[in-house]
Amino acid sequence: MPLIDTHLHSLISYDGKDHRADLARTAAQLGIQALCFTDHYELVQDKAGLSAPWDWTETRKEHQAALALKDLPVELLYGIEIGNAHENPECARLALSEPGLDFAIGSIHFATPKLNREDHYFVSFTSAQQCRLYLDDYLTAIEEMVLWDGYDSVGHIPYPLRYMRERDGVEIGLTDFEDRLRYILSMVAKNGKAIEVNSCRSQNLMAEYGWLLGLFREEGGEYVTVGTDSHCCAHMGKGLAESNALLEANGFRYLTLFRRRKPCPIKL
Repeated sequence: MPLIDTHLHSLISYDGKDHRADLARTAAQLGIQALCFTDHYELVQDKAGLSAPWDWTETRKEHQAALALKDLPVELLYGIEIGNAHENPECARLALSEPGLDFAIGSIHFATPKLNREDHYFVSFTSAQQCRLYLDDYLTAIEEMVLWDGYDSVGHIPYPLRYMRERDGVEIGLTDFEDRLRYILSMVAKNGKAIEVNSCRSQNLMAEYGWLLGLFREEGGEYVTVGTDSHCCAHMGKGLAESNALLEANGFRYLTLFRRRKPCPIKL
């Protein structure tokens, strides 16, 4: 079974810990056949507003250092995780014009201006009512992002549940929002895009991912990417095999790797 990681952060990300070369060496030791570096570019900055254009200079240096490793049995791909892109589409398009770019994850980490662009990570969730308010806002942002259409795969759809349920202990899920999620997933499928199973940092949310995969198939979805969302060597590879099994259990016969922004199915 293939081990492919399409969501990975190096020290180029503000919360990354390790060089791309070290991550690549670790991938080889774990038997990972391909990985895509997707460092963060957030298009908003909390209450400060919009971000400046992305400077690829340091990213290029880091990537070239990884590519320079000799006889490494790992395909190293060049990507980006682009956050809240629909709020700053001009800078997003500029970033996505980078030569040789393989893959763009579209993610939502910040609430909309209605909720003061708060980063979900820094919100203290204390009630189901509060969580529903933020989930409603979060899905509004995802709806706008999938209409923007510059992404290849929608990253970690259950993202707020990491903090609402897993960290703060509020019993909340996504099933109350099925109609809205079906609309989102139908747009993703219609546009030939992918959704992501986030395997390392969301291992306690696998039931949510299984449910979403079922909806995605019902709405005509074909492409699914799998990524650990690792931010250091120590977390690499976690949950990849389990995520592959989840895809198979929901009727998918391949996972998807993007090369030069084109989906490449890999048989499970």
